[in-house]
Amino acid sequence: MRKTAARVKVLEALRDGNAAIHVSGLADRLGLSKGTVSNLLVAFEREGWVSAYYEHVGGPGAPRKCYRLQEASRPVIDAYLALATAQQRFEQLKAAHSALLDPKTRSREHDRRRDERLLVFHAYRLRKRLAAVGGVYDPELQAWLLPSADSARELGLEERTGKYGRYYVPAGHSKREQQAA
Repeated sequence: MRKTAARVKVLEALRDGNAAIHVSGLADRLGLSKGTVSNLLVAFEREGWVSAYYEHVGGPGAPRKCYRLQEASRPVIDAYLALATAQQRFEQLKAAHSALLDPKTRSREHDRRRDERLLVFHAYRLRKRLAAVGGVYDPELQAWLLPSADSARELGLEERTGKYGRYYVPAGHSKREQQAA
């Protein structure tokens, strides 16, 4: 099965919802076409991840087909969604890395990070984690340049303001703490 955005959306809705789901309701809620949702649910039924049954809605007319998650498939779906999330993160990092390989792009990106003050000082022990989120070391500044402020929050860095403007340091980093250690 290919990991598409629509597939992930439908699986998350199935996993997170407790009630039965019908095609048109799910399509409206997720902003997908009824055909896409229907095809995905049929594929999930073939995989054994959902079961289908017919529900009579009040009044005349044909019953509508509803789907319910098979509880036994929950661990498989959780693993599938975790893999899809990891793959999405990999694609983001790969795109950021390939953009940094182009000298013109690298220079513009470097300047953007400097201008936005996405600097991390005193981070030698975090260098592998900083590189993993797309950080680049700037020997001229003797600091790491982060791709975004979200990266700093993700790493648990503290934002500080000093004579050079805004910057980040590892949590708990101060001269007093270093002297006490």
